[in-house]
Amino acid sequence: MTDNELLQAFAHRQDQGAFRQLVERYADLVYSAAVRQVPNHAMAEDVTQAVFIVLARRANRVNGATLTGWLIKCARLTALDAYRGERRRRAHEQKAAAMQSEIRAREPAEWNRLSPMVDDFLVPRR
Repeated sequence: MTDNELLQAFAHRQDQGAFRQLVERYADLVYSAAVRQVPNHAMAEDVTQAVFIVLARRANRVNGATLTGWLIKCARLTALDAYRGERRRRAHEQKAAAMQSEIRAREPAEWNRLSPMVDDFLVPRR
């Protein structure tokens, strides 16, 4: 079946086999496009999964004749979003670590006394 036929089968009849064929055809292409955009393979795998989720949601709006280009563009945009999110997450973690260091530097004895209580509060005992 052509890409367009597979897309139509999935979009109109929710044919999971048709979608599986599309994933099998294009997973390596999408992954290779993603891995060139992000810093590690795990993130590229996440991007690949996200691209196929987007395809599943938009299957009725994607033209089978341009599917390859659509997948590559979607992989690029999804990878950029994932990379930006990762950078934001790291920045927040660094900020939190700096704040924690500042608290410990100000009152190390007090923090050492309270720290175990915080863990006890967060993890209830059975």
